[in-house]
Amino acid sequence: MALLSRRMALGLVCSLALSLVPISPASANINKQDALNKALRFVQVERNDLEELKIQNEREGEIPVYQVEFATAYGDFDFAYAISDGRLIDADYEIDEEYLRRLPRHNFDVKRAVSSISSKLHIPARTIEARREGNRVEARAYYQHMVYEIELDCRSGVIYDFNADRRQ
Repeated sequence: MALLSRRMALGLVCSLALSLVPISPASANINKQDALNKALRFVQVERNDLEELKIQNEREGEIPVYQVEFATAYGDFDFAYAISDGRLIDADYEIDEEYLRRLPRHNFDVKRAVSSISSKLHIPARTIEARREGNRVEARAYYQHMVYEIELDCRSGVIYDFNADRRQ
């Protein structure tokens, strides 16, 4: 169990600091497996770490999407990707704060948090408004019709509360 926790911790930290997976690459139709893979890569979760998984055809407004929902021992994740081109339409996830306390310490300040968020979301840092609130950085960004609301744990550098919504 300790090995699994270390692997999950490393994946979460790496997802914030090193992820180069575009959040909304538009190309051609995607299938359910593509949508699942995009969500798992975004949060750096291995498929065998999933405790629950549900993928459904849904609609976000007038956009047909694959709604990908899954749970792990440390959080619940929900993503919606446009079937037509794989764009992220909606996302919401939350990681258990008790789990965060067990992760290695990295001491993120606001500047480092903004840089990491910019890299993770592939958006310009100047579009991110952020402030420190105790042991977390609260951030908000609006970019290419998406509104992002993010809470990052300053001790671990992990985004533990994430919301993204497409706005027209």
